[in-house]
Amino acid sequence: WVPASSLVTPAVVTTKITTAALNLRAEPSASGRLIATLPKDTRVSVTGSQGAWTRVEAGASTGWVSTEFLR
Repeated sequence: WVPASSLVTPAVVTTKITTAALNLRAEPSASGRLIATLPKDTRVSVTGSQGAWTRVEAGASTGWVSTEFLR
């Protein structure tokens, strides 16, 4: 028997696609450190958001991209 409070519900993962070559940044800011540049049509998994920025996972990298360039 396992108490209900010990159960973890898997998070829903949302997949988006970049609409342009997009800078993946360490912080949710245009001045944040550049981690990588994602090519147009890259599939990313959304893990969070802050203002006009979305936190994503792309391959082995995690960082922030401008939300306006995701569909």
